[in-house]
Amino acid sequence: MRARKYRLEKTTMIVIAFTLLIAMTAATDWHGAPITNVDACDVIGNGWKQLDPAVSHSCYFFSGKEKTNEKAEGRCVIKGGQYGGHLVQINSQEENQMIANEINETHWIGARSVSGSWKWFGSDDEVTYNNWASDEPNDHNKDEDCVQIYSNGLWNDQRCNKHLRYICEANLEHYLGCFVDRQNPNRDLTLSLGFSQQRTPDECRLKCYDSGYIYAGLQWSKTCWCSNTFGKHGPAPESECNIPCTGDASLKCGGYFRNAIYTTGLYL
Repeated sequence: MRARKYRLEKTTMIVIAFTLLIAMTAATDWHGAPITNVDACDVIGNGWKQLDPAVSHSCYFFSGKEKTNEKAEGRCVIKGGQYGGHLVQINSQEENQMIANEINETHWIGARSVSGSWKWFGSDDEVTYNNWASDEPNDHNKDEDCVQIYSNGLWNDQRCNKHLRYICEANLEHYLGCFVDRQNPNRDLTLSLGFSQQRTPDECRLKCYDSGYIYAGLQWSKTCWCSNTFGKHGPAPESECNIPCTGDASLKCGGYFRNAIYTTGLYL
């Protein structure tokens, strides 16, 4: 009887301990996997993808639905969110060919005519690279102020109210959010670059880029961390990453065991 009672008490203690462990983990940990560089553009949303990092570090979205040019731009802005989505801006022959390889029908791109000049949505830059088809742009009926790209990569000016599929572009070189850190040996990020009285997000991002990392984390106003993964302890409220940077008090550089995570612009 005593042996049986001892076994029952031991079993009960193990169950209680295991239950407490689960409860503590649920209360303190985030049950998501660390975010890695496998599909970096996934942080923007479903359907976004990187094409060739040797050509462009941007993320692209190829629509499955047709919209007018204005509504297509609106959808890109919404889908891109904080990452600055717009209809795609094509800056080189290499980028143009890269995009053409992804499509098998005509799509809207982000060039449009403004007071007789071709400019890009979003940046409002002048169109310096182009790949117009023969005898284009011709402004047929004085009503073709938007631009479509054919599957062969050639461009054509088109009526803006025509319904076409469209290509969005967003920039991942951006702020990704506030994330929880832990004390050693459970730090969220890999490499500490130490303290600096000149710390800013761009300064930290550049140092992590030069060190070969795709993410930079700023913590407690002056600490810079680098890594190729982040997020194993989960997200934190933005209000916990609001300490001013030592290099520019108008900017925020994380918090107490809270990393403000940025991409560096490097893709591995």
